[in-house]
Amino acid sequence: MPIKLTNIRFNVQARPYDQKITGGATCSIPAGSTTCTVSLPQDIINGTTGYLHSGYEVRSTTEATFFAPIWENIAWHTLGPSVTGFDYNETTNILQVYVNQPGDG
Repeated sequence: MPIKLTNIRFNVQARPYDQKITGGATCSIPAGSTTCTVSLPQDIINGTTGYLHSGYEVRSTTEATFFAPIWENIAWHTLGPSVTGFDYNETTNILQVYVNQPGDG
């Protein structure tokens, strides 16, 4: 960390017609091609948590009823855990450690 996400690339099956990506970002994929890339910057830095969940559709440019939904899912968690306590049972030799993971629901 830190990481800077810069683009999202869509990979699709080649089709004999133009396709387009719609939703949180848009781009066109010419007939016979399989990818398009869109600028979608996101900084992931230490001491943060986050979740990106965006919906997109792969659509035919000539047939309005054809589309397939797709989802982007990116989660990160860079907050370190802290030990909040412990118990040791001398009879069983079991150590229980209590840990807090901030930002983890």
